[in-house]
Amino acid sequence: MKNRNWELIEDEIFKRNYPTAVRRELFGFTDTERPAAHWECEGGSLGRGEGISGFLLRKPKHPPAPPSKGDLAHRPSVSQVSNKMNRSASMGYTIRGADWTDAELLADVIRRAFADVAQRFGLTPENCSGESPFITSGLVSADMEDGIVYYLLEEDGKACGCIAAGTKIPDVLYLKRLSVVPEYRRRGFGRALMHYAAERAKTLGKHRVEFGTMTENMGLTRWYEGQGFSVKETRRFEHLPFGVTFMHKTLE
Repeated sequence: MKNRNWELIEDEIFKRNYPTAVRRELFGFTDTERPAAHWECEGGSLGRGEGISGFLLRKPKHPPAPPSKGDLAHRPSVSQVSNKMNRSASMGYTIRGADWTDAELLADVIRRAFADVAQRFGLTPENCSGESPFITSGLVSADMEDGIVYYLLEEDGKACGCIAAGTKIPDVLYLKRLSVVPEYRRRGFGRALMHYAAERAKTLGKHRVEFGTMTENMGLTRWYEGQGFSVKETRRFEHLPFGVTFMHKTLE
């Protein structure tokens, strides 16, 4: 799809209620910055009947030349692009960009995914307020307003897991809140979400993926190391009852 100009006939991407910061993060413009018809489209995936999700749209330097008959004959259809970019659907699950209407669903998935962690390590709303085990829909919405993009993994219409990604650090896609609901674990969903995020990082021109994880949860650290991540540093913060191990991976 790289270097191919696409004509946006319908304003599908504006039919979803993305917060302004998220729209700019995903699409490069907002409603008031709506572009002309011809734009370049690089990477991303097509949502399931919900318009374009996760695309980078950039206005070309020169107006596109009228397509030849040969170009039209070889230009992929929307369905062909959708099938190519959503290969996960054939595996029984899909991953899509979430918006603010999914905030409560995302918060529920994250709380359920981190409930056993809270129990094992003695985390409570008093000593760990606002962290993943006790996240609220308001905190998810605040993340989105701050430019954090959430991706939701679903199977047969049921939310199974999610991951969030921020792009404020130059050259780095910073991940947070990787979550898989307990009953859907050991099926490769966590690995699928990490791989999806890594591909998004490449699409955004990022060369490194980073995140922080609980130092005391050594089993999870080893799992990340199995995904090719290395420990960057370990720190303690006054407001947290646990250490944070920062991990990173350079993308090829």
